[in-house]
Amino acid sequence: MYICLCNALTEKEVEAAILDGARTPADVYRSLGCEPQCGTCLRDIRHRLKNIRRRAVDPEPSPSCALTTGA
Repeated sequence: MYICLCNALTEKEVEAAILDGARTPADVYRSLGCEPQCGTCLRDIRHRLKNIRRRAVDPEPSPSCALTTGA
């Protein structure tokens, strides 16, 4: 899916840039060799930055780590 129509950036490209170390929307654009145009995608890029960082800090527990209630 496209995140930025002006620059034809896909969600996979944006997420790869974030995983490669982009910390801000400007970093994402710079690493993908473009600049923001209309700015409509900035909110989505910020949201992805936040979510990917959150997953890196607090990964979802695997099913084997789930707490069980004792009988």
